[in-house]
Amino acid sequence: MQTKRTFQKTLLLSTLTGVLWACGSSSDTSGLASDNEKKMVADIAGALQACSYDGAPLTLSPDNLNFGTNADAAAVVGEIMKFTGLPQNFEVMEADVPNAAAIIVMGKDNLPHRVIAYNKQFMNEVRTATQNSNWAPISVLAHEIGHHLCGHTIMPGGSQPPTELEADKFSGFVLYKMGAVLADAQKAINTLIPVEDGPTHPGRPKRLNAIEDGWKQACTQQSTDCSGLIAAMKVENSTATTTTGETNPELPTTSETSPDATLATTERADVLPQVSETAIPTKFDRFVIDELNLVSPAVKQSLSKRLFDYTKEKGLEVVFIIAKDLQGKSGDEYALAMLRQLRVGKLELGNGVCLVAAPQQKEVGVASMPGISEQLDETTVNTLKQTLQHYNEFADTYRRSNGKYDNSNFLEDAFNIVYSNTNYYNWDIRFQNIAAMEKVAQEELETPIGERRDDPNYRSGYHKTMARIKGTLTSISGKKESKFDPVMIGMPQGTQVMEMKTDDGKVLLLYVPPHIQSLMTAKLIEGKKYSFVVRENSLMTLSFSLISYDLLN
Repeated sequence: MQTKRTFQKTLLLSTLTGVLWACGSSSDTSGLASDNEKKMVADIAGALQACSYDGAPLTLSPDNLNFGTNADAAAVVGEIMKFTGLPQNFEVMEADVPNAAAIIVMGKDNLPHRVIAYNKQFMNEVRTATQNSNWAPISVLAHEIGHHLCGHTIMPGGSQPPTELEADKFSGFVLYKMGAVLADAQKAINTLIPVEDGPTHPGRPKRLNAIEDGWKQACTQQSTDCSGLIAAMKVENSTATTTTGETNPELPTTSETSPDATLATTERADVLPQVSETAIPTKFDRFVIDELNLVSPAVKQSLSKRLFDYTKEKGLEVVFIIAKDLQGKSGDEYALAMLRQLRVGKLELGNGVCLVAAPQQKEVGVASMPGISEQLDETTVNTLKQTLQHYNEFADTYRRSNGKYDNSNFLEDAFNIVYSNTNYYNWDIRFQNIAAMEKVAQEELETPIGERRDDPNYRSGYHKTMARIKGTLTSISGKKESKFDPVMIGMPQGTQVMEMKTDDGKVLLLYVPPHIQSLMTAKLIEGKKYSFVVRENSLMTLSFSLISYDLLN
């Protein structure tokens, strides 16, 4: 992971070779030094953008960003992040925006970097609000943070309304944990958002409902009264330090290095939402979710920290669920449902795994996002299930011994299996089109084989890397125009082959993993135009594994 200093240097350099996109706006290329740089911007154009809280168009360029983020702003965001239980995957910097916005900036390294842009006066209001419980500005900032933690693509012409509701639900979820009553959590929406739906943002009623859903979901974890008429229950014996260094009893907190530190010391079991295919997903706030109170506080804290650190280092998210009730589903079906509803993994990167053990029903389940479905092949998944089943078998022994017998090693073993099969993969979207990938491949081809073979540190710059491409889905059964048969070796069982044509006329084969459409915000329809995130399988046959997609209007 880049340090803040390195990241800011990269963004400073990007003022000539990068582009920042805003809702409904176009980039200003007048400051670019050459036609090649303008072409690079044109290639990226339409792929990335910034979205404001109310859906109003923003006109931004890298010149509008203040790369020297002040300490107070970082502290405010850090205060909110304490209640998410997740590592931060974005930078914070000042910009000419009405309040706050989730944006993506292309750096000189041609990689997308996630940023929370803020108006300085607005951030001062948030800073004050964290001390006097004026929740409206906090909810705006939490909404934008939710976009990044969920891995929303933030793209013009994409399927924006579903992801806006996700961010709203996340805002309600976090504000409950910070101590806001429901009316306060909804104050910003009631004040700033029109009743009618817009092209990218839903109208007020839908957004109010989403915040209420998130608020109540957080409430059920900690309280038996979730009517919204009383102040939210506070975590016992917890306080938070405000950005001025004063102690504020209104704000419970957890430790970044031990995201479950507070919850692990309580006797209250974790509570999961009811399975629903129509529920708005809400980003999870803990890596070990135990509905049966079988995992000891010490083990829960230790394993949670390890999972937290792995997410911070690699970006990949692994969540364990010790389930009380599979709600009539098989272990795998339940794991898939929770994978979606808890938004495990970043949506655009598809890098999440949900592992389920249901000791009372002697069931286990494994579900993974499309970005790692190839790494967790059938053999690996079977090994994972055997390990989780061992945990189930020894759960009764653990309970009868009043926790003296420790069966947590099976959970550690399960994570080690995931780690060993995913640790070597890269989760950067390294290319913004296929032409850029082909250029790197050609440069490697021109490097003498001996040089590559003799260099122990040599790694291909394109093989198995990720790219974002735009085009039309021309066939949902594949091979309408393709010259090569798909090679299914190594692909998950149930993988489909589809065909697309890029805007510049290239015909690509897409290996589409099972269940991907149930996890995304739109369906795959022949003849529709999409933005796809893919991982390279073979440039020779132009075949790629599909990781995520957004329907373009």
